[in-house]
Amino acid sequence: MSKVLPLIVVAIVLMGSVALGQQSVLLTDNGVTNEKAADYAKLPHFKTGGAYLPSPALTSGDEGKARVSFAEGALTDGNITYNSGKPAPYAYWQGARSGELLFDLGRMCQIDRVRVNLLNSGPHGTSQVQVFVKGDPLEFPDNLKVGVIENAMNGWNELPVGKRADGLRLVFAAQEGKSYITASEVEIWGQVVGEATTAQAMGAASPKRVSDGFTWWAFDFGPKDSPSFGEFYVSSMTDVYDKQRGFGWQPYKDGQPMVESNFGPSSAAVPGLGERDRGAKKKSVSCDRLYRDFVSSCEYYHSQVRQTLAVDVPNGTYRCLSMHGDIEYGRQGKQNFWIEAEGKPVVKEITLPPTLMTDVVYDVTVTDGQLDLTFDAQSDDPAQRGFGICGLVIMPAGTAAEKAFADKRIALVRAAIQRERDDYFARTFKLTPYVETATMVEPTAADRKRGFIAWTPSWMTLLYPNSVPTAEVVGRPLTAFAAPGEYEPVVVAVRALEPLKGLKLQVGDLKGAAGVIPASAVELRTVKCWPQRAGSSWSTEYQVMPELLETGQTLNLEKDTTGEYWLTILVPAKAKPGQYAAPVRVSSGGREWQATLKLQVLPFKLAEPERVVGMYWYDNKVSGEALDKQVRDMVAHGMRAVTVNCPPKLSNVDGKLVVDTTDLRALLRRLRQLGITGPVPHNANHESAIKRLFPQGDQDALYVQVTAELEKVSNDPECLKLLHYPVDEIGNDDARGEKAHHLCELVAKVPGATSYITVNNYKSGEKWGSTFDIWCGNVDYQTDQEQTLLASGKRYMRYGSSYVNDCRRARNNCGLGFYKRPAEAMYFWHYQCYNADPFNDLDGDARDWCAAYPGPDGTPIPTMDWESHREGIDDMRYVATLKQAIAKAEKGTAVQKQAAAKARAELEAVLAVDDSITQTRWAEKLSHDEYNNLRWRLAQAIMALQ
Repeated sequence: MSKVLPLIVVAIVLMGSVALGQQSVLLTDNGVTNEKAADYAKLPHFKTGGAYLPSPALTSGDEGKARVSFAEGALTDGNITYNSGKPAPYAYWQGARSGELLFDLGRMCQIDRVRVNLLNSGPHGTSQVQVFVKGDPLEFPDNLKVGVIENAMNGWNELPVGKRADGLRLVFAAQEGKSYITASEVEIWGQVVGEATTAQAMGAASPKRVSDGFTWWAFDFGPKDSPSFGEFYVSSMTDVYDKQRGFGWQPYKDGQPMVESNFGPSSAAVPGLGERDRGAKKKSVSCDRLYRDFVSSCEYYHSQVRQTLAVDVPNGTYRCLSMHGDIEYGRQGKQNFWIEAEGKPVVKEITLPPTLMTDVVYDVTVTDGQLDLTFDAQSDDPAQRGFGICGLVIMPAGTAAEKAFADKRIALVRAAIQRERDDYFARTFKLTPYVETATMVEPTAADRKRGFIAWTPSWMTLLYPNSVPTAEVVGRPLTAFAAPGEYEPVVVAVRALEPLKGLKLQVGDLKGAAGVIPASAVELRTVKCWPQRAGSSWSTEYQVMPELLETGQTLNLEKDTTGEYWLTILVPAKAKPGQYAAPVRVSSGGREWQATLKLQVLPFKLAEPERVVGMYWYDNKVSGEALDKQVRDMVAHGMRAVTVNCPPKLSNVDGKLVVDTTDLRALLRRLRQLGITGPVPHNANHESAIKRLFPQGDQDALYVQVTAELEKVSNDPECLKLLHYPVDEIGNDDARGEKAHHLCELVAKVPGATSYITVNNYKSGEKWGSTFDIWCGNVDYQTDQEQTLLASGKRYMRYGSSYVNDCRRARNNCGLGFYKRPAEAMYFWHYQCYNADPFNDLDGDARDWCAAYPGPDGTPIPTMDWESHREGIDDMRYVATLKQAIAKAEKGTAVQKQAAAKARAELEAVLAVDDSITQTRWAEKLSHDEYNNLRWRLAQAIMALQ
């Protein structure tokens, strides 16, 4: 990068600005530690020793730092150039729509002005900088706003402040289409008017504060270097109570509280306490500073779960607001921990909503000068026995005035959290609207009288709220064919010409000469269009797109918008072959559209596919009937395999390793009973558990012992074949590859044990793959790579994302596109993997990978991709059925053999439609109807052999 201004010119500009206000001095220590910043050395300074807090963390310059002192910051080093170097003299956010810098001066100042040097050229561009004084963050931001640098320029930008404050907050907005928000220097000019304070950029030095004449306390729990919400006191797991501090965690020994830590009188450790900052290494995993981090305990890590927080307060009644949740690994529903205050239960039950974040309010009376809050938990599962606390606010509530203050403060805290989430969303995400390029058919007089146009597109067509019917698709017949026991989708779309309320679709019985298929065999859902990430799973662009299939038959549509009904026909297993028809009606306000659903039931049943299709799945996040519902749903969609995480229970009994596989056996038996046939990749971290139990033991020998016990389970005829899966995606780094190579070498020591490794980078497989049995590659492999690994004697499987938001591609992924690859199995990520709220795709670091979403009673809610996967598997079932019929005919008479040869030629012709190796895009030049006709050709060939 080149300089924006030569240093000598900058010095003149700076000196000129000083002359405008003789009392002004630099408050941001610009260049004081930089010997090369000679021009800044000539300027008047007051060394505040302050710091700035970036949010989100800067991509470069002060990369990843939560708090940057003026003395070490790239933005206060006195170097305004954009020359490359280490350390870089500039800083930027990459791919962010907005960024924030909170400058903490550490003392009260009369701030005269702020100056920012920006790079606005090439891919770098800042459109504006909003400036706020640093104040009570719980106030509405407009109360703190100074002004805006509009139409920000390349180079120096200045804004008068004229406010008394101990710092400034700068909010930068990116120019449209620019990838970087980049600055080289920030100056704050003014005069010091107060003594140094103990405030830090990361939060207050004490939780105690005074507002409106009332004393209250505010804690934000998490690591010391995590950002503070609302300038609350950042309280970490090392905050041991002592009288001088006046607050802190009570260390425990033998289950009883004690004044000193178990680790010595000067230790800052509290046995059993832990802490996490879920936003520390992720770009956007948290949308607010309070819930992103927490202090916690867990029996999985330490036997001391029960913990007490003590806060010295005057005697009286207090109202407490405590915040709880884990936005990455939390579990929705009732939690296993409770809260006691002053030795009495105050919160007996805490329930996490889908967002995995909640708060509780409770009153406490203190009579001994100290508020004691105790957190405890109970669960048979050590991993679930524990608590977490993200934040705590303690407010007086003994009088009516105090209660009013407390309730107002609670409302301010909640509003500030929501405001921070809204600000996060605005600066992080960008809406990319779907652009409709088709020309809408001219509505008929009947359409206008009815108030809508209805039509029956292919179910593989994606319809957005602004999609329109064209002359080519209006009048398309509503038809389907299926074998007994098969599911088959059809859709009906509606374009509203006026606002429509209570638009309803109804289907009658399917009747034919062969009998009646009741209307109940047709499941009716509506297609929900909602915000989903566009492009990669980590994209910050989103689009309102069709995905979720909600139960119901009623739509409400605004004028000039489109809605869609999704009908899934389940042909009864005993249905007789033949033609069936049913009336379909779409009505609103007495006005209706009618069509006929025509179904051809085929005279054969489908065979099972030759290839295994399975799902990555979190068996450890569901249990009981909810688990059964998920597995039944997967089986009904053609899945015959799942991954499992259920680990064996390991224990050290008199120095010997004991392996308990009871839970794993029970899970595998249940999966088999529900229809899963395997194989089952088993991804459980035995290595860590062994190290915890036997830190001085022979780790390799113990690992082999665990594997041998697991292989006994694998060989149990009532269980399922396990694939030992010690490391995931070895292409991420060499450390993973080396670990996989070693652990698979240990697995090979157990007779019959089969190792399975996901190889997301082909070269990593070549480097580390000599010891594992199954090479599971991602869908981007080339033909020569497949041939090479197969020639090496490896078993070859594939894996990929179940989420493609494209029915045709999802169908290909486990249908004919997959069948064209020489792999024996396909595993999809993921059945239900989501961040925080599964019904909000934009509240985490990445999208929610959900083939089916969790319903309120545990019943899965399907997506269009999920239904498309079933159709792809059915395509392979048609292939398998035809191949079986061919094999049978080839053993028959000469006529039958001739028919078999003709059928085989037809099968080969169907599969030769496209030689593309791209699994998701196979045969993409065909229209949807032409693609569906490939299955019809297979069906005709099967019937010809009958």
